Amino acid sequence: MTLGPFDTTGLKTLVLRQDPIGAVLRPDDPLARRDRLTTGDLAGRDWFQFQEGTDEI
Repeated sequence: MTLGPFDTTGLKTLVLRQDPIGAVLRPDDPLARRDRLTTGDLAGRDWFQFQEGTDEI
């Protein structure tokens, strides 16, 4: 199993499940007004990920 998006050239893929993720944006960010975002919407921005085992709350 892997997480997309990735280059699927020459591969057959099957989505097993989709997990929601969140984005933290400043209130004055134009994207903050949207109900949904794509990874493309966030292209060129810095990303971070909490370490595995971090309390989700």
